Amino acid sequence: GVVDRNRLQRTWVTAGDSRVRPEHEEMGGETVGYDENYSNGDSYPGEGDYNCRCIERYSLAREET
Repeated sequence: GVVDRNRLQRTWVTAGDSRVRPEHEEMGGETVGYDENYSNGDSYPGEGDYNCRCIERYSLAREET
């Protein structure tokens, strides 16, 4: 089916261990729209950082009722 781009969102997910950068730890769980940047300006985890092990999880926002 077709996915409504306005409902697609991305969430920053850290590796969850003691090696996660403090800045990335703070961003863990941050959710933005599909076309938005995260609060640190990155368009995806690790964009500006070498050896970043963070990932992003895609999901659909709930429909308003």
